Amino acid sequence: MKETRTVTITNATGDLRLNNAVSDLGTALEMNGYTRQTDAAIAPDLLFTLRLDKTVADLSGFSVERNGNEIVLRGSSVESIRFGVYTVIKDALGVVWYFPDNYPYRTSTSGDLKKLMNKSAFTYTAQLPYRIATQVWGESQLWHDRMREVRERDVVVLHNWHRTIPPKDWFESHPEYFALVDGERKPYQLCTTNADVINIYAQKAMDYFAKNPQAQFFSLSPEDNYNFCECDACRALDVREGSLTDRLMVFFNAVAEQVTAVYPDKKLAFYAYLNYIEAPVDIKPHPAIVPVVCHMPWSFCHNHAATDPSCTANARYKRLVEEWAALCSEVYIREYYTHFYWYGLWPVLHSIGPDNEWYRDIGIDGVISESHEHWGLAGWVLYGAGLHIAGETNGWKQIVKQYCADVFPGSQRWMNEYIVTLEELSQKAECRRMDTVLDESTMILLNKLLIKAEHDAKSDREKDMVHVYRQGFENTEYLLEFARGRSDGDLNAMVEALKKVSALVNRIKANNNRYPNAIKTSLVGSVIEKFIEKFSVQQGGIVLGWKEKYPEFNGQMDKPEPISDWDVTPWYPAPEFPLENEGVVAMYSQFLSGEVSALNSVYDPETGVAQWSRVSYPAQFYSLYDVFPQRPDGVRYYRTMINLSEALEGVMMVRVIDGYVLFIDSEEYYFQPENRLNKKTFMDAIPVSLQAGQHEIVLKIESPSALEMDDFTVLLYTSRGTAASTK
Repeated sequence: MKETRTVTITNATGDLRLNNAVSDLGTALEMNGYTRQTDAAIAPDLLFTLRLDKTVADLSGFSVERNGNEIVLRGSSVESIRFGVYTVIKDALGVVWYFPDNYPYRTSTSGDLKKLMNKSAFTYTAQLPYRIATQVWGESQLWHDRMREVRERDVVVLHNWHRTIPPKDWFESHPEYFALVDGERKPYQLCTTNADVINIYAQKAMDYFAKNPQAQFFSLSPEDNYNFCECDACRALDVREGSLTDRLMVFFNAVAEQVTAVYPDKKLAFYAYLNYIEAPVDIKPHPAIVPVVCHMPWSFCHNHAATDPSCTANARYKRLVEEWAALCSEVYIREYYTHFYWYGLWPVLHSIGPDNEWYRDIGIDGVISESHEHWGLAGWVLYGAGLHIAGETNGWKQIVKQYCADVFPGSQRWMNEYIVTLEELSQKAECRRMDTVLDESTMILLNKLLIKAEHDAKSDREKDMVHVYRQGFENTEYLLEFARGRSDGDLNAMVEALKKVSALVNRIKANNNRYPNAIKTSLVGSVIEKFIEKFSVQQGGIVLGWKEKYPEFNGQMDKPEPISDWDVTPWYPAPEFPLENEGVVAMYSQFLSGEVSALNSVYDPETGVAQWSRVSYPAQFYSLYDVFPQRPDGVRYYRTMINLSEALEGVMMVRVIDGYVLFIDSEEYYFQPENRLNKKTFMDAIPVSLQAGQHEIVLKIESPSALEMDDFTVLLYTSRGTAASTK
């Protein structure tokens, strides 16, 4: 008979915040052959005690000491003790929780600490890998504890201007507190040079600290839009083209002066984000100001590490982070370990390890991640990111191998190949883009691997986990259908694909108690329903407008046949913002604000000296980003020739992500200056009247320097809704 070993766990700190850690320690010991001692009169075989050492000034250290049958885990703070407990659980007892549920896994390997625990006496000491490491991956706080995410500093950052000075309370009586936009006060953002705004904001921050004495941070972050104040006082503080950081830092510093006069130890944090991500030029931040630099996937790259010298997209990000780190004593990073806009497969674990090593090297204090739990899409990414933040240095392939060995013991071969395939393809992908690898052949391969995994999965738990990944794959399939429909200019296909995602969300909700989150249904569901409504309304509007102009239209449009053969010019950078100067922000923010448009500049094609080259796009080309592809820093021209066998009275449908000019037969035919965030319609329905014969169509498009496969779509219809023959 196997000998029973007993253990007593004592939380000598008396702090109830450690109750979950104590419970999990008991579970891990039970999985290692111990039982909890229930009879106090009998001495246990092992006594495990948690102690708080208040004499140690450094709050980030912990130690594990063993003398005979007693183990004492000693820490200088609750966070360091919790970190120590879960380090013992993982490295000494070989138990982990891979998902945000209560299912523990016994790992097939364990660390050096287990060897030490088999000795009669030892001392093990460690420091937290970051002084602070914070993450917010949804509601499963216990899972974050189990991942050893340290929250010694509670860095609360959110878009806070409207929470602090709500327009519903202030706009009617004091419109001057809010942004001047196009000559009118609008409740989009605050007017940060208004003295009353500064005083009210500072008082609200002090009120918050008075009511929440344990809080360490108050958020200064603006609302999540580009509609900042255009009054003379605010504009006068802008010293770098395209950047609002200096004007905002004046506001932040003024608030910080008042707050720290009363609460000298409190901090005021903000997202370094959008057009205020650049470090200030002239204004030094107050010591209480804490930036959280956003590693935005629409501006920077997650397919490649930030320090990858071949990745031009991350060169600016690397510079920004280093500038903030040199400027402020406390700096955090806002990461996107799952993607807030693209809810498909997001294999970026390979870049997370190098990024976190670099963050530590330059003194970054912690990481906050976009808070979406998509376990069917990126469960290995979230788990692996947690390991790196907790100080693990294993390579991504080793992490994936261990993850698959424990979660998918019967189907390990297939699930490991599934994940490794995605990660390796992501490394080969273009900057910021997954559409270059999630093509039809890749999806067929991934589906075959899942089928094999479903066949070889043994336990019910393993089958459930493979099913979670199947749901994530299915979600990606539907979003790719949506992306293909968008590139084809097919609103009906887009809506139908989104309806499939909605149905999947509802199926996942129905089994919500059985599985960890395949996708975060509350988030994905709400976004998809809004998209369905948006594109359905636009589709109805196009049909209605068509009927009004052409009575012969019966309401049915042929399946779109995009014109795919084009000549293309070299890219023409906007002369106002030369890209060679990395200190100058490229004109993306100017495009978005409408202040600058390269469409107004005349380039070679309009003077007849352009160099054209042929580009033929495949039948299916699509981008996953739509709203946030690469940055439009200049213009490019596309040209094609069409041949009409008979005169055409009809409609040209044009979809361009940013602004464009349409020329037909060398004459400007249509001008659309709106950028992607201001556009109200998916496509423009442009009435055309063309004689039989050959016609030249040219599009002048606000474009990035990299040639995009999905810059635009052009369709041509007769007034009856049939596709016009152009060859």
